[in-house]
Amino acid sequence: MIIPVGSRFRTQQLVLVEKDGDRVSTRNILPVRFVPFTRANGD
Repeated sequence: MIIPVGSRFRTQQLVLVEKDGDRVSTRNILPVRFVPFTRANGD
């Protein structure tokens, strides 16, 4: 699973989470910044 981790309005890290049996590992992939979608008419 890949999830963004970090503050909502700042740079986040995409984190890869892998499970192998009972073992769970995480790895930072790259920094990202998500922006909210807006509608064209402003609603």
